[in-house]
Amino acid sequence: MTPLALAGHSVGEFAALAVAGVFSMEAGIELIVERSRLMASAAADTPGGMEAVLGLDAPTIRHALDGIEGVWVANANSPSQTVISGTPAGLATATSALTDAGAKRVVRLAVAGPFHSPLMASAAERFAEVLDAAAFADATIPVFQNTTAAPATDAATIRQRLASQIVSPVRWGETMESLKSFGVTTLVECGPGAVLTGLARRLEGLRAYAVEDAGIDTIIEEVS
Repeated sequence: MTPLALAGHSVGEFAALAVAGVFSMEAGIELIVERSRLMASAAADTPGGMEAVLGLDAPTIRHALDGIEGVWVANANSPSQTVISGTPAGLATATSALTDAGAKRVVRLAVAGPFHSPLMASAAERFAEVLDAAAFADATIPVFQNTTAAPATDAATIRQRLASQIVSPVRWGETMESLKSFGVTTLVECGPGAVLTGLARRLEGLRAYAVEDAGIDTIIEEVS
């Protein structure tokens, strides 16, 4: 069974691109290792973190963050779940503002730095050079990329978007809506856990399955 389209959340985009034939799985792993090294180095130079904001819609979150220095939306995961990224001072101020705005919870994530924010600029610049030296092919299956929530098959476009991903928000909720508009009705999460499956099931018009829960043979039998 060949998928109609592919997408991956943050580092998961590399797996999607490998499945689409943009590069081999081995080359994708090498890129991930270098990306991780560069991001860890940037995080060591620029302390910060990430927080999940629960129970508050995106427009309210953006309004609450307006004017707060050192904090950005990092992952727009669903209408009710947004992750922010920033400096320690920025996150502290943001937590207070978001709580006052009605957030049910603001949860600190166990990550090493302020990822998917402008604070990762040094890593993004160096990783762009790594990507420029890597061999990319056109995708055989459209890949909906994090930075735009739009499909791409052209190798040059994919490379450019991947280079900017480190400093850009993951537009995951928009990606799910874009997949629906593209004609996708069933999503299969291929990887550990079922977090993305849970997010997708909240959206009308999408069926979602996690390989870890059901197994690929069971899923294929059910959707065929």
